[in-house]
Amino acid sequence: MAEAPATAGFWPTRFASIQRGRCGHLPPTRICRPRTILQGLSQSAFFSLLPTGCWDLLTFMPRRVKQSRSFLAPLAENFVRRLASTDKRLRRKVVRYGFWALGLLFCYSLMVGTYSLPRIARLELERRALIEVNKQLTIELIDAARIREMLKSDPSYIEQIARTRYRMVRPNETIYRYRGQ
Repeated sequence: MAEAPATAGFWPTRFASIQRGRCGHLPPTRICRPRTILQGLSQSAFFSLLPTGCWDLLTFMPRRVKQSRSFLAPLAENFVRRLASTDKRLRRKVVRYGFWALGLLFCYSLMVGTYSLPRIARLELERRALIEVNKQLTIELIDAARIREMLKSDPSYIEQIARTRYRMVRPNETIYRYRGQ
């Protein structure tokens, strides 16, 4: 690449505006790409005219991005345009049917699906049943822990279990039973 001479008057005003990143023929707030200004120059001639380090200014210039549109956008535009050009009765009818459709969709969503009212009621009943089962199991656990402690430490409880459940007796002991019992 050719080095730029130190004289200030060497660069024409068009190229000096490119160095600043702005076009001379546009307002200073608008940035454009250099090829719109220098269409007649070849690439090598253009780069030979740029001073050293000016390429960094040109690489970060913004580019225009094409905005994407939905494939249903033309249909919606045509529907709105046709609806705007019709009479009031038809527009009111379309709005009324639209509200009815939204209402029916809302009612359908209340009755079917993950967050439907019947499913929520069923889950609430199941939750209450599980809470009751949990209370019963907690009571049984507390009773089992109390019985275990009594079996470890209370000899009279062990003796009572042996006599009633297993019908054991001490040596030289006689048990009398009555027929009514």
